[in-house]
Amino acid sequence: MGRAAEAIVDRMPPCGSVLIITGSGNNAGDGYAAALILDDRGVFCDILRLTDKTTDAGEYYLSQCRKRNIRISTYSDSFRFSGYDVILDCLFGIGFSGELTGDNLSAVNKINASGAYVVCADINSGLNASNGLGKETVKSDLTVAVGFLKPGHILNDAADKIGRIEVCDIGLKPHDPYFLLEEGDMKVVFPDRKHNTNKGTYGTAVLFGGRMEYSGAARIARMGAAAALAGSGLVRLAVPENIAGAVASGLPESTLFLMDEKHGSMTFDRERIGGALKGASSVAVGFGWGRGEDYRRILEEIIRNYDIPTVIDADGLNTLAESDTDILKVRRNIVLTPHPGEFARLTGRSIPEVLADPIGLSVSFAREYRVTVLLKGTSTVITDGERVYLTSSGSPGMAKGGSGDALTGLIAGILAQNRVNGGDITLKAAAGAFIAGKAGEAAAREKGEVSALAGDTIRHIPEVIKKIYEKKYKIMNKAKEKK
Repeated sequence: MGRAAEAIVDRMPPCGSVLIITGSGNNAGDGYAAALILDDRGVFCDILRLTDKTTDAGEYYLSQCRKRNIRISTYSDSFRFSGYDVILDCLFGIGFSGELTGDNLSAVNKINASGAYVVCADINSGLNASNGLGKETVKSDLTVAVGFLKPGHILNDAADKIGRIEVCDIGLKPHDPYFLLEEGDMKVVFPDRKHNTNKGTYGTAVLFGGRMEYSGAARIARMGAAAALAGSGLVRLAVPENIAGAVASGLPESTLFLMDEKHGSMTFDRERIGGALKGASSVAVGFGWGRGEDYRRILEEIIRNYDIPTVIDADGLNTLAESDTDILKVRRNIVLTPHPGEFARLTGRSIPEVLADPIGLSVSFAREYRVTVLLKGTSTVITDGERVYLTSSGSPGMAKGGSGDALTGLIAGILAQNRVNGGDITLKAAAGAFIAGKAGEAAAREKGEVSALAGDTIRHIPEVIKKIYEKKYKIMNKAKEKK
C-alpha cells in the first residue's frame, strides 16, 4: 500500500493543493498513504471520506494522517470541490461492480465537474476492472494502474473514461496474465524478405464472398487489397459471376475465380470450390454472403475437407450459428472474427452477457471448439483458449462499414505466409487486429474520426507494417552490437 501510494504521488503533476477522496476499501488506504507522502513533500492536502469504514491496512495510514493533523472531512452535498489543483480518486478500486448510487454517484459527478486535474488510483471509480463497463464513472486525466494493467483499463467503456494511463510496478504479479500487444511483439509475425524468392514463397490467400445487394464487389476488393498489403504473394478472389467485372476493376493485382451463382448468390459446387482453393495457403469466407442452404454447404465443405488456415467472418459466422458449431472441432486452424452480436448468436448468450465477460466467454468458447476467437470491440480479445492477447489500438473513426473487411483481409494475408513465418495462428490473428487498429488511428489523424473510411484504413496499412520492420531491424542491430 505504501509503495502504491508513492508510485501514484510520483506520477502526479506539480501542484499546490490536493483533495483525496476515499471509500471503504484498500483503495482508500492508498489514498491515506498518499496523503502522508504529500504532507512530507509540503503539498497542502485534504481528505474527503465517503464512509467511516476502512480496512485494517487503511486504518494504519488513516491513524497517522490524524496524528499529522491532516484535515479529514466527511462527504456532504455542501462540500466544495473547487479550489483544488488535483483530485485523487481513491473511492473504489478493482473490486467494484454494478453502478454508482447515492452519495458515491453525487461525489463522482462533482469530481467530473470540478475542473481539477483528476488522478485515479489503480482504476477509475465506477469502472469494472474485469470488463471496463461503467455507465457513470470518474473521468480521469491520469489513471495510475498499480502493479499491472487490468482488462477493465482497456475494454468497453475504458477508453472514454481514462485520459492517460501509466503502470507502476510494485512487485505484484497477475494471477491470469493477459498480453497487451505492442509494436515490438509483431517482429516474429513478419518474415525477412529474401531476394531469392517469388510470389509463391509468400502464399496464396483465397477470399470467398460477395453478393451484389451487399455491395459485394467493393467489399471483396477492399479485403483483397488488405490481404495483399499484409504480404500475401497472391490474392485470389472467389466471387459470383455477376460481380466479377466490378471486383476486377477494384483490385487489378488479384486473380479471379468465378463461382456459379443464382439470383446473385453463390451456389454450392464441390468442384468449383476445389478449383478456387487449389494451392491456397489461407482462406477467408463469409463476407457479403447473406443466408441460405448453399452457404451452409460451402462453409461445411471448406471446414471438413480443406486443412487450410481459415478465417470465418460476417455471414459465415451467422451461417455457423444457424447450423452445427461442433463442425469447428474437425481441425484446429480456424479463426472466428465476431463482433459482440455475432458472438452472442454463436454462444447463445445475450449481448450484455458478452460485454460483461468478453475474455471469459471467448476463452471458454475457444477451448471447447479448439478455435481462435477474435472478439472485436473497443479493444479486441484474441484467444486460443489458453493464451489471451488484447489490442487497444484503434479509433472511433473505425466504427463504419468495411472496417471488419479490412481486418479479415489482413488476417488472411498474414496467415497465407505460413511457409516463411511459421504457424502461430492466434498471434497472427492478433497481429492483424493490432495493425488494423494502428492503420485506423493513422486514417483518423489524416481525415478526422468523423470522415475516415475503411478505405483510408487500408491505405495506411503499409506505413504500419513498415514501422514494424524498422523496429524489428533496430532491435536486431542492437543485439548484434552487444555481441
